[in-house]
Amino acid sequence: MIRKGKIFASLLLCAAFLAAQGMAPTTSARPGAPSFTPSFAAPELHLEADNLTLVKRQLAEYVQSGRYNREIAEVAKAAHDWVETRTAHVVPGEKLAAVFDIDETSLSNLPNMADCDFCSVAAQSKLYPADRLPAIPPVLDLYKFAKSKGIAMFILTGRYQSSRDVTAANLHAVGYTDWEDLLFRLNGNSDPARVMKAGVRAGIERKGYKIVLNIGDQLSDLIGGASERTFKLPNPFYFVE
Repeated sequence: MIRKGKIFASLLLCAAFLAAQGMAPTTSARPGAPSFTPSFAAPELHLEADNLTLVKRQLAEYVQSGRYNREIAEVAKAAHDWVETRTAHVVPGEKLAAVFDIDETSLSNLPNMADCDFCSVAAQSKLYPADRLPAIPPVLDLYKFAKSKGIAMFILTGRYQSSRDVTAANLHAVGYTDWEDLLFRLNGNSDPARVMKAGVRAGIERKGYKIVLNIGDQLSDLIGGASERTFKLPNPFYFVE
């Protein structure tokens, strides 16, 4: 189940946005920290024909070719290396934290999207159970590694608070455990994700944590500060403001 505000607008609009962005996952670093610029780019989406069928075909080919999984693994590896470096240089008294998004970051809706030919979020919510999404393995490995290094784990999602029980059960079932907090959009909140998530991260830092890792599949998961370093996973399927 994807619950991320203005989500899944249209594959064509999404493709146009991604094409404008260059389709390359990016990271940002604090001054002096090593930067990470992936060399890959997501699929070339030819929009001149305005053909939704063509876009869907190209998305399917992008996944089936293995490029999507490879690009996820590359970003997760860079984040893993950063965690290893950062945790070797902890200042006394620092409380390190990591923030993980859920949909298309910690959990994958891709099986549902592929099965229903990239149908709408509303259609997916009626067709598929909301608590059986699989983990994205490189991200789950990163989560466990960061936790083993003493980093406090925060999971921050645009899903609404009303989905807490089913979401928590899904996360536990696939291996995400022992988080410091699982944070949702409050019921009735309509702020853009970029605003809501930046505000929640600022709240984490007010509690005395230093967010050294923030990972998500949308720019709106990452912008707005309160993150020492960010890592963006590829997502050519939808765009969230």
